[in-house]
Amino acid sequence: LALFFGAMFILGVYNLFIFFFTRDISYLYYVFYIIGIIAHHLIYVGIANIYLINQSTIITIIEYASILVAFPIFALALFTKSFLNTNQYPKLNKILILFLIVIPISVIIFTSTDIFNKYRNLLSLCLIVYLMIVTIYATYKKNRQAYFVLFGWLIIFISIILMYLSSIGIFSIYTYFPYIVELSLVIEAIIFSIALADKIKQLQKDKIEAKQKLFNQQKNEKERLSIQVEEKTNDLKVALDE
Repeated sequence: LALFFGAMFILGVYNLFIFFFTRDISYLYYVFYIIGIIAHHLIYVGIANIYLINQSTIITIIEYASILVAFPIFALALFTKSFLNTNQYPKLNKILILFLIVIPISVIIFTSTDIFNKYRNLLSLCLIVYLMIVTIYATYKKNRQAYFVLFGWLIIFISIILMYLSSIGIFSIYTYFPYIVELSLVIEAIIFSIALADKIKQLQKDKIEAKQKLFNQQKNEKERLSIQVEEKTNDLKVALDE
């Protein structure tokens, strides 16, 4: 667990520094996602109430558990929207925006009443599934960054399947990998961080290619103008000779 929290903290700081240097909002959204995961897991595994927070505060936090669950998923949705540039997929983007509007409203409802408690995580789960659909579609459209994100999703999906099989008694994953959730989250975070780093590399490559293209255009234009000047000069010379 110490390795998990340490790795997530380092990845969070790493992406935060990159945000300050690049001002790319995708990195800030991802930092929020990591903060949400750390906060949720501190409560989930019981470390927070043992070492960090008193019991009364824990009870208060549990009362607002819908916020604790929804926050990292909401941040992940913002990250996906920005990182994959979903504006280029108008129909999918509209549905994603609708999720981003509905999720905060649902959190307000769930924190103000206990009537819908059993549906508390349903919208967040639907959003996760939809983010996978968006990522798969972006991969189909040959979005370079989507390949990384999809691989990260697959890691989490495999982890969920193994935990489900363990819960119904088919295969006891916790006997062999007691920290499967933590390991999956760290691997996913590393993959997403690599994807963000690759985005910088791709932007630099595009910038170099754009500069080279501009240089070639200027060179071609200069040669064209030089030929035109030479032709005009020859025309004037012929006219003077005549």
